Amino acid sequence: MLAVAADRATKHLALSGALGELYFNRGVSFSLLDSYGPAGMITALAGLALLLLACVKSAALRSSPGLPLLWAGAASNLADRLIYGHVIDWIRVIFFMNMADLWLCLGGILLLRYCFASSGGR
Repeated sequence: MLAVAADRATKHLALSGALGELYFNRGVSFSLLDSYGPAGMITALAGLALLLLACVKSAALRSSPGLPLLWAGAASNLADRLIYGHVIDWIRVIFFMNMADLWLCLGGILLLRYCFASSGGR
């Protein structure tokens, strides 16, 4: 919940102009398929459905430390799509991103690391 709250708060700050330049991502990650409006929503819903299915099927996955971050990032970006019709990105590195994207990346890395360690490195 803290990760979602942090992302939502920073997006509100970004919308107020306090964080500088904004980008409204209507596509999927890195603005892929930006010109095809439904792509972002379809991808977000499919990703959440796959994550839910994986959690239901795998007890090991449910104990991964990356899972809460994956849920937080996915939920907060989906909330943007439902509320605004796009994701609010405000952190500019090479491309624009937001804290939810950071949670997704960190959660994915932790999940892979956990799965690799759980398999004994095989």
